[in-house]
Amino acid sequence: MQALAPAVGARKTETEAISGPDPHVLWIESDEPPYSVAYQAYLWTGIKGNRKARAIAMVRRLALGTWRCLWCREMLPDYLRADARYCNDRCRKQAARARRKDCRREVVAS
Repeated sequence: MQALAPAVGARKTETEAISGPDPHVLWIESDEPPYSVAYQAYLWTGIKGNRKARAIAMVRRLALGTWRCLWCREMLPDYLRADARYCNDRCRKQAARARRKDCRREVVAS
């Protein structure tokens, strides 16, 4: 028996809407110095894999003060990728619109 495809325009569930790392295996324990990020090894294997590297990258960015959204300056959620720059799509799109607007002004001025 074949699985039915979701209807066009159907809402995604919470787990389908999240693209990126598993949101429940890595968390920030202390967002003030000394910084602490904890992670959980892969199920039943004990293998740390990329989760350790992601935790180290998050601690580095916390220490540098770059674990913040470039648009709204809020702390990034801990379920995002280690190289994330914006906290959500809204901030990312607003930053892109602002960049395009600035670029258009430069073209008109020259």
